[in-house]
Amino acid sequence: MSALTAWVGSSFILHACHTEDDMIGEPNWVVEGAFDRPLTIPSIAEGSAALNAQFSVGELLKGKSSKTLSYANGLLGPTIKATTGETVNVSLQNSLSEETNIHWHGLILPENMDGHPKDVASPGGSLNYDLPIIQRAGTYWYHPHPHGRTAKQVFMGLAGMFIVNDSEEAALNLPSNEFEIPIIIQDKHFEGNNLDYSPNDEEIMTGYLGEQILINGQHAPFLSVEAGWYRIRILNGSTARVYNLGLTGGKQLIIIGSDGGFCELLNSCQP
Repeated sequence: MSALTAWVGSSFILHACHTEDDMIGEPNWVVEGAFDRPLTIPSIAEGSAALNAQFSVGELLKGKSSKTLSYANGLLGPTIKATTGETVNVSLQNSLSEETNIHWHGLILPENMDGHPKDVASPGGSLNYDLPIIQRAGTYWYHPHPHGRTAKQVFMGLAGMFIVNDSEEAALNLPSNEFEIPIIIQDKHFEGNNLDYSPNDEEIMTGYLGEQILINGQHAPFLSVEAGWYRIRILNGSTARVYNLGLTGGKQLIIIGSDGGFCELLNSCQP
């Protein structure tokens, strides 16, 4: 979703909670973090992007190296930005040992560009995507969609944010640049230092939950901010977990849009 929020102070912590009556797979608890690492902001690709699905290593937990999949280095890929009316060109190189592709979650696209499980790149192969942007401004994302491997490849690190801008949004003069913060939330399970995706039969049906909450590929980071308004773009990139989000100190989050575009009335996107 897109969100607009304000607070006063020099830093903030986005606290993700779970509810006790979650009817999805175990574990249902999360590990509290120290919030002692600066938040990483993914790089930005505008108009075109070259992505390489590859094996990588990243510092997901402080001071520890973890094996991941990545479109760049560590976890996650660049944030791709586009404007309504243009065509975005993305190339995908598959450096994995299994098939992969990219689904453009939320974008309105021709069938052959959408990342259907039948359209995949074999190991060592590649795909090219021409994405006509014909929709309103919004926050979307991209991730693999090969048959039977989608959840694991996303869990292991193949995902990224996709932002569409348009003239309607530009006229609103919303916070931008360093005042516009992408937040990709994912829960992960680790065995030792490495990510572990090994759901049992029940978890395949109800959802595989991790006990470590990562923000932009890091466990429990913080962001130093100035007093004033910030726009926070929030993406739940988890495989199953649902979150209650809030700011410490009782500061207010105001929802101004979703992946369907801006709300007509203030807070009209709220449940």
